[in-house]
Amino acid sequence: MKLSDRARLILAAALLVTLGAKLLWTRDAPAPDDALFVATAEETLRAQGFRTERIVRRFGTIVRGAREGCRLMVGDYPANGMFAEPLAAESRGIGATRFIWRGETSAQAPKPWPLLEFYLKRELGRLGFRPARRPILAVAANAACDAGAIDWTPLATLPR
Repeated sequence: MKLSDRARLILAAALLVTLGAKLLWTRDAPAPDDALFVATAEETLRAQGFRTERIVRRFGTIVRGAREGCRLMVGDYPANGMFAEPLAAESRGIGATRFIWRGETSAQAPKPWPLLEFYLKRELGRLGFRPARRPILAVAANAACDAGAIDWTPLATLPR
């Protein structure tokens, strides 16, 4: 079946309009505010009596905390798991890495829901919306430290 010249013109115009609209409305997704995460992590630990230290690595910044024999580290774990190995290597000298997301602590990084949320919010960001983000915390603590007793609430939801 052959398309008429008129039908071809209509299809070409529709294609140009939809591609033009996509180019106008779509922009780069805003990156998470790493500096805000680090500052909030430091404030959270200091408010609970920890001395803190920033450790800058190529994959991001980790916050270490210490108080009365308790040593721990916290980092922003990406939903796609891209920095799982470097974070695990960083935590080896401290203790096993645990993951905290939406108030739940687990030995394994949460996968399907945070990843789905990440992609949804990324696309909303491209459309100009700035939804709050709920980072996955990668936390390692030594045996003298109960990371579950720490109030991580300030890091549960960040504005960007």
